[in-house]
Amino acid sequence: MNVFIDKLVTERMAEVESRFMKEISDLKAGYVLLESENNRLKSKIDTIETTVGLLEVENRMLHSKVDSLENELQMTKAVSSSKTSPVNSENETDVQNVYRRVAPDHPTAPQVAFKARLTHTLTDVGPREIIEFDAVELNIGNDYNPATSVFTCDTPGLYAFHLAMMLKRHKYVELYFQKNGQTFHNFYLADDNFWGTGSTMSLIQLDRGDTVWVKSDQYHPPGDLTHPNFCYFSGYLLYPRI
Repeated sequence: MNVFIDKLVTERMAEVESRFMKEISDLKAGYVLLESENNRLKSKIDTIETTVGLLEVENRMLHSKVDSLENELQMTKAVSSSKTSPVNSENETDVQNVYRRVAPDHPTAPQVAFKARLTHTLTDVGPREIIEFDAVELNIGNDYNPATSVFTCDTPGLYAFHLAMMLKRHKYVELYFQKNGQTFHNFYLADDNFWGTGSTMSLIQLDRGDTVWVKSDQYHPPGDLTHPNFCYFSGYLLYPRI
């Protein structure tokens, strides 16, 4: 009798244990599904937050553009009104007042600018040789002559001149800006390990007929000095002399 009861108890316990194990397995599977769904929702939330951030940035940019267009429209209306109506200091708007102070009945300022590129390698450059920047990429006002590499001023005023050079390895060179044959700005560039690049800029007042160019000195090694198409000479008018 006791053996029968022990067997019955063992079978019942095995049945209960089996049922509990199945429930635990089902719970684990449900947990995995919930965790996967949670991760999917988190990813979707991150995507939505990123989209909202981009939309906010775009919205701010659009507001800024609208404000800029509104300011430009107001300025255009003010300029148009100031040109077609007599000036009344009592009724004059702030925009009209600023416009009259900046450009009091002056015509449009002249525009002068040029940019020329060196298309060949400087080789065995002689002392005080004019560097020939032969390829003109910009020549507003036509004051730069690519045949001579000389800029001739036609509009008096304050000018800015730029020079950018790329040297070959283990080379050095000293160049300078000249106005009417007189040096007004020096530039030295050297490289030991790789192609060296450098640039310089100078400001100078010019009168009509003044000439500006780039010259070399005698202090440089023989052979090829520069890399073609990476050297530029440029200049532009900052303020005309009124």
